[in-house]
Amino acid sequence: MRVTPDCDSINSINISYATGVQITPEVAFGNDNYMVVWSDDRIPGAFRIYGARVTPGGAVLDADGILIGPDTYEGQYHPSLAFTGTKFFVVWVYYSQPFAVRGRFVNCDGTLGDTVRIATTADEGTRTSVCFDGTNFLVVWTQYPDLLMAQLVSTDGNLIGGQITIATGVVLSGSGGSCFDGTRYMVVYSVRNGDIYEVWGRQYDTSGNPTGPPFLVSDPANSSYDSYIVPGTTNYLNVWTDMAYPSDIYGNVDILIGIESYGSEVMVGAEHLSASIVTGPLRLPDGHRFRVYDIAGRQVSATDPAPGVYFVEIDGELVGKVVKVR
Repeated sequence: MRVTPDCDSINSINISYATGVQITPEVAFGNDNYMVVWSDDRIPGAFRIYGARVTPGGAVLDADGILIGPDTYEGQYHPSLAFTGTKFFVVWVYYSQPFAVRGRFVNCDGTLGDTVRIATTADEGTRTSVCFDGTNFLVVWTQYPDLLMAQLVSTDGNLIGGQITIATGVVLSGSGGSCFDGTRYMVVYSVRNGDIYEVWGRQYDTSGNPTGPPFLVSDPANSSYDSYIVPGTTNYLNVWTDMAYPSDIYGNVDILIGIESYGSEVMVGAEHLSASIVTGPLRLPDGHRFRVYDIAGRQVSATDPAPGVYFVEIDGELVGKVVKVR
């Protein structure tokens, strides 16, 4: 559905008139048009990836759809796509053997480029995500039974380095959201902690190396699942489903862009904060008078505050903001 800037509905667009079932759509914008991709079983029982270009005015340029997934392989699901500035890169997973993660370049005129085998997997995947850093892609996928994996891919379709294991023990259908913030990749995923589902995140540089340990993204008081993330100018917007009945959509903007996270103690110096995202206790320097305040302005204990947002004052001077995530 198209909407005005005031969120008034304009009209719905039927992007695919094909018979059968069309599911799991994704969309990206590039070269003055949208590209919509989805999983399609117009041939019953043989789901394949299709796409169509849509103008900003709502005209569907490919009414019959573009067959993106090779028609020799069935069971293609959960597409995702990114735009490089000159072409789209569409990725998906296979539910049928041979299990794999594949991608294909789609030109702005709707013609197809090469198909890329991103990974051969031991079992099926359930979700993909792809983002572009201006030079390469990071392709993320979940893999049965509980893996979250990634692979760097060049704009020529070449694999860069080996596969990256981002997390184990993840909830398959609720994991794999990713983005590039202009400096680093951010990936979010869901794990089960007793009776609670939690959303965690981890950041990676453009070479695929983690820049810090995993950290909790969601509110630990809520059971959180099915997470997505996008960067803003200074913070990420993280959104997820609260699993408690009735399910609601939650989010936060607590995680700062471009700030290192640490897995243990963090030193807060008298002149500056050495970290803004804390996953352990605050360790403050000896020989200084300090206070810690919550967002309501109440002074709290600095020993091990509960997850939340705090402000640190040293020797009467407010020196910075700390996000305590676990």
